[in-house]
Amino acid sequence: MKLLLCACLAALAGAAAGAAEDNTDPKRPFKESARQRKDARPGWILLSDNTVIEGVVFTTLGKPITIFDRAEKEHARLDWEQIARVDVAVEKDVLERDWRWKESGSDVKVYTDLYYVWHKYLTTITLKDGEKIAGDVAAPIYIVPEGKEERQRFILHKRNKGDKAEKDDVAEPVYISKLVLTDLPDAEQPPEPEVKEDNKEEQEE
Repeated sequence: MKLLLCACLAALAGAAAGAAEDNTDPKRPFKESARQRKDARPGWILLSDNTVIEGVVFTTLGKPITIFDRAEKEHARLDWEQIARVDVAVEKDVLERDWRWKESGSDVKVYTDLYYVWHKYLTTITLKDGEKIAGDVAAPIYIVPEGKEERQRFILHKRNKGDKAEKDDVAEPVYISKLVLTDLPDAEQPPEPEVKEDNKEEQEE
């Protein structure tokens, strides 16, 4: 009986020691680094404000990118591995005054003193075989910048609007203007970062 009790205590002690050495988060036991995702591909993103972000890029795991092909007038579903690059152009750029309905069920608009800009986009996706499909896309894009672990999230929009502000302070919404995946031969390389005027003057001195 004593031998059995000792054996049980030893087993419990061993289990406790093993648990102490296990650093797995019990709330997320299968968490993996974004950089280790099997669909993560090297690439870079150029935002409309000229910000360039290099790193590994991916979208929702197992979900294709869906684009409405305007030429064929039908939806195309593209696996992430098929895509070589994405280019986005502003098709409409509209300044609009903010408004609300006067009351529930009313068809009378009440305008505020604020404005915002809204964009409509034309997105062109180039596939690895060179085929281009132009149309409308709404999909999340994630990038983990070089030297970091946390991902950043962006959206490929069909239509998007900026923040509300007074008319003279209205800013354009920031969007992905270019996404290039660089695991392909002859992929476009990211542009050199812009040198601010202060830094430029220092370099010239």
